[in-house]
Amino acid sequence: MNYKLKNYDDLHYDGNNLDSLNKPFNFIISERELGKTTWAWIKKAYREFCKTKRPTLVLRRRIVDITEVYIDSINATINAFQEEPVEFKYRRGAIKEGSIDIYIEDDLFIRIIALSNPMQRIKSLRLDRIKYLIFDEFIINTRAGEKYLTDETFIFKELYNTFKRFCYDTPDKLEILKCYFLGNPYSMYNPYFVWIGVNTKDLKPGTITKDKTWAVECGVLSDELRAKILATNPLYEFDDGYKKYAFFGQAVNDANIQIAEKCPEKFKLRHVIRIESKYLYVYSDASDSGFKIWDFTMWACVRDSYEGQNRAIFCFDFKDLVNNTILMSKEDKMRFNYFRNCLRFRRIRFETIEASYLAEQIYLNTKNN
Repeated sequence: MNYKLKNYDDLHYDGNNLDSLNKPFNFIISERELGKTTWAWIKKAYREFCKTKRPTLVLRRRIVDITEVYIDSINATINAFQEEPVEFKYRRGAIKEGSIDIYIEDDLFIRIIALSNPMQRIKSLRLDRIKYLIFDEFIINTRAGEKYLTDETFIFKELYNTFKRFCYDTPDKLEILKCYFLGNPYSMYNPYFVWIGVNTKDLKPGTITKDKTWAVECGVLSDELRAKILATNPLYEFDDGYKKYAFFGQAVNDANIQIAEKCPEKFKLRHVIRIESKYLYVYSDASDSGFKIWDFTMWACVRDSYEGQNRAIFCFDFKDLVNNTILMSKEDKMRFNYFRNCLRFRRIRFETIEASYLAEQIYLNTKNN
């Protein structure tokens, strides 16, 4: 296979710094226009295919995300930089099945799988000699009504453990299955960062944050590329809010979250709520005797456990119902009116972005209707 590229410049994302760390789980978040998705297709999946004929596993969140348009866009991206155009071959009827194999000539190039597939179906889909896993758009825009899957990271871990056993060039030489998660910064809160323990306060434009098994790169546009884009996109001239998100990588959905890293000394623990296998601790001002509309009178944080014995811990879902927790009834929701009002009037601050998003889910779960 001829891997001679055209039109590929050095202004866009190159991934060299991230790849040099050799981590299994690699996250790339950036403003739009950086070219991270093109890099993943051209410099990772397609280059490896041309060299070794080894396939890449591609994840989509839901079956409806796998479409002919999506597949054709991948093909068009590769052909935009390939001197000799390639043609994808696949069985179109397989699209609705949530798993589809894409061939170039007679060799398997990629397999696209939806995470929403039943787990027994995913576990039965063997893929030999797999090289990479790519998950594009792993961050969603919750403000637009999109939702992560229930227990999404658990599903991902099951899928990863299923396919990593086939990550080899020859069966006697197992390798690390390298994963690339690509996303735009709608929010720094997502279940994958929660799972691996990313401190979102450490994520700064132009930096790489890393741990033993993962790395997060916050990519930035070069000055030359930024000037080139500004000259051709009139949207940025009149929409400053969108410009900050799409052009400078600011998390648009996190912009108004009130962060306070420490709980004030006079605040006392008021509620403990178990949600998504986490515990939200909600503190209130013990000296607060009136309803001061704009005052900061509550503070919340997230913890992995609760060690107390004498406090009722509420939850909203049977999967969170463990010892010392109570599944909330309609009558119990009245207990949270003060908490709800503090959220409505922005009288609550949060230790982390994660605490804010969990509090938002609790607000919706404590509606009295």
